[in-house]
Amino acid sequence: MWASRAALRSRSKGWRSVIPVIVVAVVLVDLVVDMVLVRWWIRKLRNEAVNALREAVGGEKVFHVEDCNFFGRQSRGYAQVRGNGLLALTDRGIHFRMFLPRRYLFIPLEDVGSVSVAGSFLGKSRGRKILRVDFRTSGGGDDACGWLVPSPGWWVEALRSLSAGKEPPPTPWKEKMGDVTTNNPASHGSLWLLESRASCKVKIF
Repeated sequence: MWASRAALRSRSKGWRSVIPVIVVAVVLVDLVVDMVLVRWWIRKLRNEAVNALREAVGGEKVFHVEDCNFFGRQSRGYAQVRGNGLLALTDRGIHFRMFLPRRYLFIPLEDVGSVSVAGSFLGKSRGRKILRVDFRTSGGGDDACGWLVPSPGWWVEALRSLSAGKEPPPTPWKEKMGDVTTNNPASHGSLWLLESRASCKVKIF
C-alpha cells in the first residue's frame, strides 16, 4: 500500500516536471505558426500592390522601384499611421502604392517643387535619412510626403535630373546587378524589380 502511494507520488512529480516543457513547446509552435501566417499575409499584400502598381504605371518608362515605409502626408497632420508600400519613379512622376490601408498616390513630375533628405518627417524618425518630396496638389496648394527608402540620395538626384530634363543616374540595383531586360522596352528593365523581393527591401515595421 505504501509502495503504491509512493509510486503515485513519483508519477505525479514526473508529470509536474513535464508540464512546463509541454507548455513551452505549445507556445513555440504557436509562435512559428503565427510567423508563417504573418509572412504569408505580408507577401499577399505586397503581390497585390505589385499588380496594382503595374496597372497604374502602364506603358510609362520606369526608372526604379523600391519597397518603402510611408511617413505620411503633411496636409493630413501628425495623427497618421505609417505604412509599407512600393515607390516607383517613371518618366511621368512618382507612383506610390500603400499596402494597408490600400492607398495610391501619383505626383506628376511637373508638380514636384523640391526634393531633399531629412532626418525626420511630421515628428517621426527611425534614425535613418528620409526622402522628402514637396509638391503642388491638383487644387493648387502646397503639400509634402516623406518615405523611408533604401537609397534616398538616388531619389533626390534622379528627381532633380528629371526636373532639369536630364536622364536620372543609374539605379542602385543596376549598379549591383547590371541592366535587366524585360518584354517592355520602355521600362529599361526596372519593372522586373516589381517582382523581386530581394532588391532593396525596407524592414517591415
